[in-house]
Amino acid sequence: MIRRLLREDRGFTLVELSLTMVVAAIVTGAMVGVFYSLSQNAADSERTAELQQSVRSMVAEVVIEIRQATRVDANGDPIESLTADRFVFYTDRAEIDGPERVVYERTDCSGGFCELWVRRYAAVAGSGPEWQFSTEPFEESFLLGLVRNDAAMFRGVEWTGDPKTQTFVLSCDADSGPACDFPLVSLVVRANPANTSVGANAVFEVVEEVRLRNVS
Repeated sequence: MIRRLLREDRGFTLVELSLTMVVAAIVTGAMVGVFYSLSQNAADSERTAELQQSVRSMVAEVVIEIRQATRVDANGDPIESLTADRFVFYTDRAEIDGPERVVYERTDCSGGFCELWVRRYAAVAGSGPEWQFSTEPFEESFLLGLVRNDAAMFRGVEWTGDPKTQTFVLSCDADSGPACDFPLVSLVVRANPANTSVGANAVFEVVEEVRLRNVS
């Protein structure tokens, strides 16, 4: 009787043990994959939310500054020049002597992405009322990375014709023409979040139309 029981107590065969190990590896791999996916989704959501907050805050500050653009002399316009990538205008802050020359520029582009910078130039003391400006900025700030260059960031906006229709000024220059005498500026910021997984790096876009307060 005992001998028969011992003969039947054989344990696991090599095939059974191998199958068990394979099943365990599959289950473990699936659990690791689910955990990684959940972690990546959470990170993607966080980076996307951070980008959206950064873009909205930045655009709000830019809008306030553009709205306060002012003439530097009786015959000039508040805007010096405008292209799809570069916007130059003047502001007048009480804490400095004379106006400032402000340059927002989408630059250092590579692979469809750019950086957005702002540079501020002080007026040369005593050069008014036909103000001259320093060639070196007193402030140079990086604003945003991974900015898309697939659309114009800056455009002038005006209403012409009868009935009035909206038209866009794609470029202007106070020195070489045409004049930058439009009352509105369109600002379009398109950016991607950094370090996100494939499929989670959707473009985030903010569009603002700014009325220049000091344009008659």
